[in-house]
Amino acid sequence: MEITWFPPQILSPDPRESRLRKGVRKTAEVVLGAAGGALGSVGGLAGGAVLAPVEGARSGFSGKPPGHDAHSIEKAFPLVDRLAVAVHDKVSPLVGSFAASLIGGAAGAVIGITVGSAAGLFYGFTLGASGGAKLADHIIPPPKGELSVTAIGDKPPIPVQPARVVAIKGPDKIMLMDQVIQESRFFDDLEAKWKESGKPKDEFSIALKPNLMMMTHKEDPVATYTDPELLEYLIDGIREKGFTRIYVVESQNTYGNWYRNRSVENVARVAGMKPEEHGYRIVDLTLDQVPHSYGGRLGNHPAGRTWKEADYRISFAKNKTHISCVSTLTLKNLYGLTPLQDKGLEYHAKREWDKAALDMMRNFPVDFGFVDGFWSADGLLGFKGTPNPKKTEMIFAGKNLVAIDTIATRMMGVNPKDNNLIRQAAEILGDPEIELASNVPAEYRHPDWDNVLVGMRRSVPDVIAKSAAYQILEEKIPKYMVPAADVFEESYASYTAGGILSNVLSGMQMDPAEFPVKPWDKLGSHIQKGMIEDLKNLIKDPARLKDILEDLGASKGVATT
Repeated sequence: MEITWFPPQILSPDPRESRLRKGVRKTAEVVLGAAGGALGSVGGLAGGAVLAPVEGARSGFSGKPPGHDAHSIEKAFPLVDRLAVAVHDKVSPLVGSFAASLIGGAAGAVIGITVGSAAGLFYGFTLGASGGAKLADHIIPPPKGELSVTAIGDKPPIPVQPARVVAIKGPDKIMLMDQVIQESRFFDDLEAKWKESGKPKDEFSIALKPNLMMMTHKEDPVATYTDPELLEYLIDGIREKGFTRIYVVESQNTYGNWYRNRSVENVARVAGMKPEEHGYRIVDLTLDQVPHSYGGRLGNHPAGRTWKEADYRISFAKNKTHISCVSTLTLKNLYGLTPLQDKGLEYHAKREWDKAALDMMRNFPVDFGFVDGFWSADGLLGFKGTPNPKKTEMIFAGKNLVAIDTIATRMMGVNPKDNNLIRQAAEILGDPEIELASNVPAEYRHPDWDNVLVGMRRSVPDVIAKSAAYQILEEKIPKYMVPAADVFEESYASYTAGGILSNVLSGMQMDPAEFPVKPWDKLGSHIQKGMIEDLKNLIKDPARLKDILEDLGASKGVATT
């Protein structure tokens, strides 16, 4: 596969901002955004209500039913949207904020006569709120990182300081994987780590952690779990270098509360993995526990022995969205290493899932990361299922997980700092300067990509969903949704109810033959027991109460692009 390289692109990290200044700026954004949204809402609702009878009368003369003339919205709405954006960007922020709200009301009138006042209210609120947020950013601007591009030959050089990330796009997944392995210099890094160990190759252990346990049925295309063909292609290459102690590790998850046959080995079998054919072992970390002292939030807590004792560790993630952290990539993949099966109770309710992932990162450093983005899962519930897989045709790789996840999240069209794991990991490991080696530019975004607002997007007319105002709303929503999701998941009851309900909403279909649902009496007793234990823990554990307050507080505020 021929690769046309862009010159190496150097991305500098975002400047730091004090917690107090961030809190003041976020408060101003919320207040002004709410004010602008209220103004636009009134305009949209009133405009639709007043003008709807006019449309009805016009339809009576024309003989067409009201609301069935799609041409008016298709023609008028883009014009109103462009006018709103022009006011937003060209006029002073103060005028633009309120003018945008008034234009939202006018757009509401146009939409109200063809679709209904509810759509007019929504658009008016969207545009008004974005105007208020823009005004707040003008009064107290957020710190801005800069992107500089340096041309250094046709091929990416070996960097000295910047964290190097390879991100390649191509139509053939195996050729693409081969190209990414070569350009990331993965085998050079593996050989260097082996030589440093002083061990024979047959004693040097390599552990690969795919994103596997959200697999619910054999997918074609593979969009919600790491593609076994890509994983095993990498393993075949490792074996060709003479390494034989190769393990694919995972741990059981919450699906085991509700469905049968959810051992790691069985899920891997259903996914199509062939360990005997490719010369590796599958290890269920839930059955492979040893004691460990993590410090941090986990404290004295079990660890998966194979992962703990590995000489070389690889996080091989899937390219997906996530309601709790915007994007789930190589860092979020480490959360799946937590060995206890009932993750809803043990890590969401008791110990904070993000703190657990960070403790894993600190205690067992990962040597290399890959992200399978050949097929991806987007939308509100992309992490667990999507009815519309996206063929993004990309694979990402590098040594620095923060850098990899930063690039992959940018290409979703989201500020990486909206991902609380990327933000916290950067505070621990340092915010890297990134050298992007790619055949797409740094500003590339996956086409037709839906982030966490997809549920609302599908409930509004397509012409609205594609509007600039809607894009502004979709960009802003993660910083409010992520803390809300964190608090929601603190309750075992809400986590369980939300988990079961979201299975339906996501279009996820658990294979009834491979993973039959458990009897309802066992499900009921399990949930009741978990709720009682969760309530006791909430009362007795001051650290957990502190975590909840942090979720609600200013420390969860994040910068927007």
